[in-house]
Amino acid sequence: MLNVERSYGYQILNGKRTPTREQMIRLGLIFRLTLPELQRFLKAAGKPALYARNMADARVIYAVEHGFDYDRACEFAMEKV
Repeated sequence: MLNVERSYGYQILNGKRTPTREQMIRLGLIFRLTLPELQRFLKAAGKPALYARNMADARVIYAVEHGFDYDRACEFAMEKV
């Protein structure tokens, strides 16, 4: 679901590669994390937290707060405004 090569995914899981912030957000959506959990997840990875004044981040926040599943959240985040 993360849409990365299998070997790259294993390298992320083994700690040999660092995922991007977008990949971390996607993982959070896949794991159906709550907003506080997703913010802690990003912080633990050394990535910036979601910021509501950033339109892309605001869409992710909305999707998480409204319980969208992974596919719907991705679709919503990519919609044109």
